[in-house]
Amino acid sequence: MMVNMWELVNTLLILLLVTVTTQTTTKASGSAGVRTPHRPSGKTFSRFTIDDLHVLKQRVEEEGAIQHTEGFPSSFLRQQEAAVAAGNDTSHQDVRLLLRASALYLKRKEERKEEEEEALGSLLSAIITKELKECSLVVITDTVYYDSLALSLLTRPNLKQVVRLVEWHDLVDVSWWWSSSAGCHGNLFLLHDLSPLLTFLASPSTHLTWDFSARYILLSPSKHQLKNVTLSKIGQKTKHILGVIQTGGPGEWEVYMNQLYYGPELKHVTTWRRNTFTRQVVLFPDKLADFQGAVLKVVTFSFAPHMVVGGEGGPARYGRDFQLVTALAKVLNFSLSFTQPPGGELWGRKLDNGTWTGVVGSLERDEAHLGVANIFLSDNDNRRIVQDFTTFYDSSVNCFMARTPPPLPRWQSLAFPFTLHTWLAILASLTLVAPALYLLASSRGGEEEIMSLLTMGSSTLYTWGIHLRVSQVRVPKGTATQLLVLTLWVYAIILTTGYCSNLTAFLTVVRAPPSIDSIRELHASDLKILGIGTFIKLSMAISENPNIKGLTERFEPHTSIEEAVLEVQKGVGVFIESKKFLEYIIATKFTTRGHASMRIIKEYFAPYNVAVALQKNSPLKQNLDRVIRWAFEGGLVTRWFIDSNNLARKLQRENTGEEENLDKVEDSVIPLSLDHLQGIFFILCLCLWVSFIVFLVEMGCGRRSPRSPPRYKTTPSE
Repeated sequence: MMVNMWELVNTLLILLLVTVTTQTTTKASGSAGVRTPHRPSGKTFSRFTIDDLHVLKQRVEEEGAIQHTEGFPSSFLRQQEAAVAAGNDTSHQDVRLLLRASALYLKRKEERKEEEEEALGSLLSAIITKELKECSLVVITDTVYYDSLALSLLTRPNLKQVVRLVEWHDLVDVSWWWSSSAGCHGNLFLLHDLSPLLTFLASPSTHLTWDFSARYILLSPSKHQLKNVTLSKIGQKTKHILGVIQTGGPGEWEVYMNQLYYGPELKHVTTWRRNTFTRQVVLFPDKLADFQGAVLKVVTFSFAPHMVVGGEGGPARYGRDFQLVTALAKVLNFSLSFTQPPGGELWGRKLDNGTWTGVVGSLERDEAHLGVANIFLSDNDNRRIVQDFTTFYDSSVNCFMARTPPPLPRWQSLAFPFTLHTWLAILASLTLVAPALYLLASSRGGEEEIMSLLTMGSSTLYTWGIHLRVSQVRVPKGTATQLLVLTLWVYAIILTTGYCSNLTAFLTVVRAPPSIDSIRELHASDLKILGIGTFIKLSMAISENPNIKGLTERFEPHTSIEEAVLEVQKGVGVFIESKKFLEYIIATKFTTRGHASMRIIKEYFAPYNVAVALQKNSPLKQNLDRVIRWAFEGGLVTRWFIDSNNLARKLQRENTGEEENLDKVEDSVIPLSLDHLQGIFFILCLCLWVSFIVFLVEMGCGRRSPRSPPRYKTTPSE
């Protein structure tokens, strides 16, 4: 202030010197015969020109005095300017009065500035004490506020950094992330102009360093600039922005906060007046605990049973994912607006120019707030650079769906109770036991053994009878023969009991031929791998399993599920998708009377968690995560999935006209039909044909009379 006064004094001395020079020149001109104006005696006057007065006026304006309309010195200067223009004189006394008034005004202005900075410092200190007491704090200030009283009042133990802003590039080096015991972080901007901050927010790389969950306090020169910050792409996703604007009154500041998804861009919350808030409110509340009916856009598409767009006779939408977002909307009080990606894009893929299509593309372009369609929580193709996820609410695995091969003919059911090796063992026992029985019986002599064992043919028939559990009329007499027959009976009882028990099951159950049940077998086959988009192909390509990685060479991406499934029906490929989806389409589209024409290969690939997709750095995540955990822990997600499946099957039965109890016969007692027993009739027919052929051979060749066996004396016991 003293420097300004000395500058004014210097200006006054220069003007006085000009005046003296002018008077001397005038007197010299008068002695030379030049006429001078008449001046009253006893008074000293000096005439100022308009230009001289403007010089003094300009010096005062530089100090900001003339910009105010408080009478002094602005009105006085205007009066003097009018007097000079009218040809009147301006005295040195008036100039001294002007200088004194200007000095008093500048002193008053400096005192007012100190009062305003003190009030601002008190306001900011109150905000920090109330809301950021335990938070780390960074202060960004320009040259105007760098040495101000307001900044000196903000010295706190949690002050981490003070940045002097000269140009917007200085914000690039700011450390936006600081750890604190309370887990929060605050940033204070003391700027007389927010243009550098707006330029920084518009930079393409700012979102990589900006802390979207931090608390920001902005000293703004106008509401318009503050609104521009909140409407910027980064400002729309920043949870907490608090603006402080001076209203014009001494020590009075208005406090505004951003609104995010509802209401106007800015909301007036309180006023700082006389070193206190006019209304005590929470300055950084949880704005998203209640969305107050705001509309959130959900991008999705029909992907049963998770999200189903219903047709006639059913609800407009249903499914597990629909039930989830509906529950989120009810708990957090927001409305839903559904949109779909362009046809065929589905979840989306990354283009050569780095942008995305489908659901991911809609979130990347901020065209939707949420994305649901059984979305896997993954970073395939670096998709997490352009989108975020909530916490998971379900899990799934990717499985391969293949065509069910035609069942084996039922006549083969007679052989199914035993394996091939078991049948070979039985055949070997029949081949060996009959000769052994004949040799034991013959070794004792014909008179000491029964007639049924004295020939090879009779011993073979005797052995077959035991295997078929047919009671024999006569028993062997020899001890060794009796032991062999006893052992043979125990063996036959166990063998036939096991066969009969399994035979009932195999006669009533259709048996499928051997098929592919592992990824190794699938890799060894020539079947194509069909999928929707390239998501699963990318997952296979990074697998350490060579069999899985090898499948990528035969992977064919499709944009339509119907087209991919058609290839599977032809038997030229397998379709890979989440297990729950495959179970649903098999049950609803490929099952008739309990028999499915499609099956799921036993070995699966890549388990995944399922989550809701969000915009990158979305402020919705924290609140959505909390509600999703409630739903998951309460078992609601599983309940929604079961209800969706039941509803889909009910609607399908209504559309196709099927009865609900069509498959109940599968759970009741099934009478054996000719189809079940066709095998035994085939054997009967075969044996009859063989007997008939033998008969014809015998008739054609003539039958020799067999030799009469020697007759032995029989005992009454025979």
